[in-house]
Amino acid sequence: MTKRRPGARSRHIWTMHEDALIRDAYLGGRGAVTLAERLGVTQSALHQRAFALGIKHRRWNRTLAERFWDFVYPEPNTGCWLWGGSVDSSGYGVLRVGGLGKRATHLSLELHGIKRGAGLHALHRCDMPPCVNPEHLFVGTHKDNMRDRAAKGRSKFQQRRAVA
Repeated sequence: MTKRRPGARSRHIWTMHEDALIRDAYLGGRGAVTLAERLGVTQSALHQRAFALGIKHRRWNRTLAERFWDFVYPEPNTGCWLWGGSVDSSGYGVLRVGGLGKRATHLSLELHGIKRGAGLHALHRCDMPPCVNPEHLFVGTHKDNMRDRAAKGRSKFQQRRAVA
């Protein structure tokens, strides 16, 4: 008989019934904490078993649209859809897609069927960086963006000249 170190758990032998419970829990969106306690295993062991069974965690099964809508909060007074997720240093929403940060405004346009070609930007009619409402966005070049900024009096150059 082999000696076990104090506090070490014995290796769990998984049954078909437990595998079915894991499948149901993962696919049904229920947490693994309760199931792990019920089966008498660690969460790590439960996740490893799910991985061995080829079951992806529910966060990996979600569509881009589902992930996008998790962070959108409509603002009733202005009609803006405010981004509640991560933002960049300029205040624009960012969502990680395939390991890269993608602007939430660009995703909003894509999800609403508005094409944005190479070199084009998502510009705001409402001048609210966290807004992702496609009705408040339009597609334009960098030059269009600078013209729009100047027309609305948001240019730093105009602000400095007004003070002098």
